[in-house]
Amino acid sequence: MKVIIFYHEIQRELQNAYLLKAELQRRGHEVYVYHYDYIVKPKRVLYFTPDIVITHCLHDPKAVEYVTRTFNSKITRIVNLQYEQVMSNMWDKATYQIPQGIEKNAMHLCWGEMGKNRFISNGINEENVKVVGCLNVDMCSERFRSIYKNKEQMASDYNLDKSKEWILFLSSFTLAQVKKSQQKGMGIRVGEAKATEFCEISTESRKIILEWIEEYISNNDCEFVYRPHPYEKRKLNNFDALDELESKSERFHVIKEDSVRSWINVCDKINTWISTSIIDAYFMNKNCAILRPVNIPEYLDHELMMNSNKINNYEEFYNYNKFDCNMEFALDKKIIDGYYSVDKNKYAYERICDLLEKIYKDNLIMKLYS
Repeated sequence: MKVIIFYHEIQRELQNAYLLKAELQRRGHEVYVYHYDYIVKPKRVLYFTPDIVITHCLHDPKAVEYVTRTFNSKITRIVNLQYEQVMSNMWDKATYQIPQGIEKNAMHLCWGEMGKNRFISNGINEENVKVVGCLNVDMCSERFRSIYKNKEQMASDYNLDKSKEWILFLSSFTLAQVKKSQQKGMGIRVGEAKATEFCEISTESRKIILEWIEEYISNNDCEFVYRPHPYEKRKLNNFDALDELESKSERFHVIKEDSVRSWINVCDKINTWISTSIIDAYFMNKNCAILRPVNIPEYLDHELMMNSNKINNYEEFYNYNKFDCNMEFALDKKIIDGYYSVDKNKYAYERICDLLEKIYKDNLIMKLYS
């Protein structure tokens, strides 16, 4: 069996792609890994016919066409890893990330029953939706913990003092201080009023959280790492406040390199706002504070975090990060179990490879051309 794996976000997906590649090669299959943009955007043509193409998502209305035109002969099978499966209520109701049109005919892999039900309720045939678990959860397990750099290695790479306490903020401020064009694009999907409200909450929340961080590091000798979301970019979001704080304090660092799990693994305290990377902390058995200086209405919030304790003021933020306090931010296990299927006897990557072999063995042909 010949397989091509397309990945997109390096920090989020590359480890997973190579995990699948390693297992498939161990089973005797031929596997290649490509960056999606490297192949698709320049309209390169590959004179090679894979039995299965694995891609990171298929919510773009021309996603299947982008893949099929990459090859000089017909492609019969596309498998969608669907990397965005846990949505805020706002995006969920907007059917964000749901494949449409011919994209529905691919095979869509779900992390749990919640994702499966979401796909089916939006018109995807049940035969095209399979629950296999989540590769990210695999990478959080003790089995793979040794692949991450230790504190000494991270300290050397980023000029951090390993003897100090390390505090991590997992950012998801992709809509803080965004340009009007970005806000307008979001408004088309979820409605102008909700888009405006969420952008305003994002901007104000980031402002206050940065004030908390500045006050904290001015009186506490630590290494404070702000890890931006992959889609939190200088050309879209205003980084002036981040740059100013980083230049003002040698204790504050904006670092986008290395995976979220690498940072969770070595940091002593972890904070977030609304990032679903809290799940990585959960499965790595790390406590993660949810910072909410500005209330987020339920219709904009993540279901994962609704029933959890949250930090609303600087005093709580200080106590959590300074002391070994007993404040727990336990996520609702029932909700997690709905979104994430975990088989104690088999990892997600093994379940995925089993499914790929079955698709190939059964000679499943998908309708991928108009």
